[in-house]
Amino acid sequence: MRGLDLVDYRGAAELKLDILALLYRDFCDRHLAFGTGRAREFRAFTAAGGDLLQMHARFDALDRYFRATLGVASGWLSWPEEFRDVNGNAAARFAAANPGEIEFHAYFAMARA
Repeated sequence: MRGLDLVDYRGAAELKLDILALLYRDFCDRHLAFGTGRAREFRAFTAAGGDLLQMHARFDALDRYFRATLGVASGWLSWPEEFRDVNGNAAARFAAANPGEIEFHAYFAMARA
């Protein structure tokens, strides 16, 4: 990407998310699986974030999913209508079917905090 004349912001964002996904998997294997201090910090962060953090993580997961599968622009206005309410039934089914993706986005939120 460094060789490009213009910055590929979308490509850079996807590359960063891919790297964060690798770091998250390592975190799961090394910390969540063994209940380490870092795992307890993450669990405390997600508990403190409550429903707002879960909605944020669900939004980010849905956005990433629809960008990847439908090739749409980022943002809820480009999602199928039944998913636009992150508290709605379709979004809840997505979250239940993809708990690791939701947790990844909560992990990502902690990394930004």
